[in-house]
Amino acid sequence: MRRRVVRVSKKARRLPLCKLTNKVAPNTSVRTIKRVLTEEDIRKWRAKKRALLTEDHVAQRLAWAKEHKNWNEADWEGVIFSDECSVEKSRDPRGIWVFRTPPQKYHIYCIHGVTKGPGVKLMVWGCIWGRNKGPLIPIFEKSVNRRVYIGVLEDGLVDIQ
Repeated sequence: MRRRVVRVSKKARRLPLCKLTNKVAPNTSVRTIKRVLTEEDIRKWRAKKRALLTEDHVAQRLAWAKEHKNWNEADWEGVIFSDECSVEKSRDPRGIWVFRTPPQKYHIYCIHGVTKGPGVKLMVWGCIWGRNKGPLIPIFEKSVNRRVYIGVLEDGLVDIQ
């Protein structure tokens, strides 16, 4: 029963604990199943949100990381990292819960893929480089296209000396 609980929790990671109990050992208490999982270092965690990547995206990111893995701090001083963030008023704060061990945080079955959607109330853009940070620029347009984004970059990017 113990091995089956672990096996099913790894196969059906999004299953609620009570349904896992009914599926694996209906005559066993939820508390016993929870204890078995705890002894195996498995508990419910909120699924990590991450960009939904294709196999091609994964390959490109890995190639980039391998290309830059030997860079030192001085090499990175001349690189600006920028990102934008949207804040949504009506976003559901509840998340997906999954069974996993701590090292399985980014396992494919333990993440909740997210896509960008409507409902953006405010978007901001910012950048960092070295030990410095650039301005935080609000973007008030309802949709960001190439023209808007180039304008933000022209306003926000700074010269690195």
